[in-house]
Amino acid sequence: MVTVASWRPVVARSSFLVFLSATVAAASLSAAVAGLSGCSPAPRKAVLPDAAEIEDRLRQARELQTRADQARRKGNQPEAIDLYRRSLGLDGSNFAAWHNLGTLLMEQKDYMAAAGALRAAADLAPTDPRPLESLGLTYFRAGYDEQALRHYMESLDRDPTRVESIRGVAMCAYRLNRADDDILEILRRGSMVEPDSKWRTMIHRERVRVEQQIKAEKESARREGR
Repeated sequence: MVTVASWRPVVARSSFLVFLSATVAAASLSAAVAGLSGCSPAPRKAVLPDAAEIEDRLRQARELQTRADQARRKGNQPEAIDLYRRSLGLDGSNFAAWHNLGTLLMEQKDYMAAAGALRAAADLAPTDPRPLESLGLTYFRAGYDEQALRHYMESLDRDPTRVESIRGVAMCAYRLNRADDDILEILRRGSMVEPDSKWRTMIHRERVRVEQQIKAEKESARREGR
């Protein structure tokens, strides 16, 4: 199972800004709604969260995540899932917690919830290939090969040499009997970077199939005058 190390210093700093921005936005929206209603309530200043309160929430979130990580390592997936969710209820900007929650939900075959958690992780870390790769595996296990292929290829857009994503593309292309130039380029790259001999053989076999299928389709189009 793919897991992600916690990035606590970055998370804590970004969480403060997210929490503060959300509070200010909520106060502004409340004032705007009151104005539209035609009422003229006494003006109220936006109440900003107390810094100590924010830090306490972040501390609680970190403690819950630590307990979740420990439960995950011990193999107690239901407890870990509950603790990650409680942590994210206090700090929704924690990439590691979203990603680990998503992979655990995938292991529990709760594919819809897993996809939601992994999408949140992917949005929080727009250059990290791992959440998109995990999304690909989630859809692959759920039997949605088209969506799985798309997410594996999106993962490779972030890291073109990501071995696990190249393997995912190979498996999806095989199950879909898909052949195009983009897949062929990925499989050729995979032949060079794959460290495992069994996977390298599988990728090579799939690359040959794709090459032959592309060639046959071009020849058919030529004969038909297309």
